[in-house]
Amino acid sequence: MFREKRPAENPTIYLCLSSRTDPASAPPEHDNYFLLVNAPANTTTIDWTKESPKYADQIIRILDQKFLPGLKDRIVHQETISPADFESRDGVVGGSLYGWASHGMQSSFLRPPIRSALIPNLYFVGGTTHPGGGLPLVLLSAEIAVRLAAKA
Repeated sequence: MFREKRPAENPTIYLCLSSRTDPASAPPEHDNYFLLVNAPANTTTIDWTKESPKYADQIIRILDQKFLPGLKDRIVHQETISPADFESRDGVVGGSLYGWASHGMQSSFLRPPIRSALIPNLYFVGGTTHPGGGLPLVLLSAEIAVRLAAKA
């Protein structure tokens, strides 16, 4: 996936059955399955309008065959969000949900700082800045930025 910038043939699939803890997320007698599959941040050589439905079908087929028999035939409503959707909706380059690739040996040390070295009183917050991606770390970067701004 990272070298070829193509969706993985047999990807890791994160599955959340949110209606079991939040019944309002699905109609009565139904469930809401939230699936998350990593995809390459690539909107230049992949036409996600065509690729996204095919990849979604592949993921559902994997789940149907290996873990949840009959899933495919029980789907009433389906929504798919691709890297192209993230790029157009959220303005993230290439549709990268978490910023640039973070699987390198030194990637966490190469993140941009929270305080701009070029522009006074400019602070950066988010998953691509220190300390990293994911909601808890993004909130921590906001807390650090607020503390730095208060000292300025």
